[in-house]
Amino acid sequence: MYMSLFRDVFNSDARLMHKCFSALNEASLTRLHEFTSRDLNNLAYSMAILGIADERIMRGIFDELLKNSIANSTSNRVFAGSELSVIIYCLATLNLGPTLKNNEIEILTQYLNSAVAGDRGVHFQDFELLNLTWGAVVLGTYPIEILKKLVDVWKHAGPGRWERQQEGALLYIQTLCQIDDNCEFDFPTLVTGTFADEDETEDGPSHLQSSKFQISVMEVLKKIVPKCVKEDTNIEDEHLVDFMYVDIAIPEHRLCIECDGPSHYCIPLHDDDLMFSEIRKADNDSSSVWSLRCNWINGSTELKDRILKLRGWRVIHVPYWEWSAARRMGRGAAEDYLTNLILSAELTTSN
Repeated sequence: MYMSLFRDVFNSDARLMHKCFSALNEASLTRLHEFTSRDLNNLAYSMAILGIADERIMRGIFDELLKNSIANSTSNRVFAGSELSVIIYCLATLNLGPTLKNNEIEILTQYLNSAVAGDRGVHFQDFELLNLTWGAVVLGTYPIEILKKLVDVWKHAGPGRWERQQEGALLYIQTLCQIDDNCEFDFPTLVTGTFADEDETEDGPSHLQSSKFQISVMEVLKKIVPKCVKEDTNIEDEHLVDFMYVDIAIPEHRLCIECDGPSHYCIPLHDDDLMFSEIRKADNDSSSVWSLRCNWINGSTELKDRILKLRGWRVIHVPYWEWSAARRMGRGAAEDYLTNLILSAELTTSN
């Protein structure tokens, strides 16, 4: 609800809101060292719930967190398990991982391992441990002590203890730990299936419905793929890869096309990454709104991409604003747009 409300307000005057939040974060940036652990927790949470990705603030929060991991640190903060879980989960949701250096990930790994192992007396509720683990994996680290603890907690949980959404989070953690060579922990199979098991029918998951965006992309792909790949190429929508459904797939070439709407992106507060465009509300409406366009994908999208690539799939993303612009220029432009994306992928035939 908050994200929807915020985006409605943001789109009503995106440029003004951008200046507002940039100014607020600028003021906070110079005083992060004065923030308590709860203050940092609340700041990270508010940014994540609104989908605001300000790399300076995110790195500032991350640096303040790591001060606790440095020997003889002058930091007086003591992070509770709930605070540590929220901060790591939120930084992962905002996809800070790609900006981290190897030494920063190593320090984070050591800190999290010591925290969950009890060296710092940190206690975690079961759901906090799950969120902490998900966040750590998205950020690019596999803390062995955390993974061990999560497996132990999950094995000892009673029937019906975990919700379906939590099982889904574990599926991502479990799968990535099992297929990524960077993970040194032998993660057992604790949960199987797909997100759609309860609604499965002979025709596939009954609750999955393609969006108008996805349908329009599919229609153009069916027209151009026989020309730029080969005539009898099979194209599928809602294709199952591992436990995940991808929007559109060309299985023979292990290529998936993801139609990414606003929910796949964060709102970046960096001038280099943020672009504004004036768009009409409808073809027959002369009024317009200022909308944002960005390439800062969120942590969930990053995690799905990583699994697909480790499974040998190539991923093409079709951002909603690029597709909207191409369609407004005419069907020929939309066909050219997708043709260029398909041809740019190094297609391979699956065995």
